[in-house]
Amino acid sequence: MKIFSTLKIFLDFIYPKVCIVSGNKIPDYNSNDYINDTVLYSLERVAPEDNTDLKVRLKSDFAFCLYYFRDKSAVQIIIHNMKYSGFGNIGILLGNIAGRELLAVHKNEIAEYDYLIPVPLYKSRIRERGYNQSELICKGISLVTGIPVLGENIFRIRNTKSQTGLSIAERRANVRGAFDIKVGFHGNLSGNLSEKNLLLIDDVITTGATVIEVINVMRNAGAKRIGVVSTALTKH
Repeated sequence: MKIFSTLKIFLDFIYPKVCIVSGNKIPDYNSNDYINDTVLYSLERVAPEDNTDLKVRLKSDFAFCLYYFRDKSAVQIIIHNMKYSGFGNIGILLGNIAGRELLAVHKNEIAEYDYLIPVPLYKSRIRERGYNQSELICKGISLVTGIPVLGENIFRIRNTKSQTGLSIAERRANVRGAFDIKVGFHGNLSGNLSEKNLLLIDDVITTGATVIEVINVMRNAGAKRIGVVSTALTKH
């Protein structure tokens, strides 16, 4: 045991953990290996009224976003590292934080939900990235709340182009008809969707076009209540 402890000290000295936002060394007492706690605790939280507005816009039964996503912000750096730089475990970290916030503020509301559903990525994107960040966020939320994850029943039919830079109308057209339910799930009580309450999990919501499209698929499959949770909400 002492050998492993000595090895860890040596590796930490040679390859110190550095905050992906500030570039500063992460102290030993930090809560995680990626973001300095002083940075993490300073991230701009989404105001309750914006979550209420989002619920109306998405036509969902519940909506909660954790942080504001602004251009060149710390949140943008964190999300970019999670999605494109191989730091997938940041998804679990953000999911943990979101899960604790949900229990602290919305415990009675989320107690109604049966499953967490990640917004699916197309299979080629998963191969490139090595993971679906929304599924890792789901895992983090599940570890805190105990709500199980269903990650394979909804899938992308086609590989849509990036939504970045598209207008609202173009975003809606880009994802229209891009999702479906796997055979055997439609209207099947044992197939986990019909008459179930589902929390749809995404990493970033901008216009909500993708989430709205998945919600429509869920409703057509017979879902009873649909809530939405995202780690970030775009704010200009």
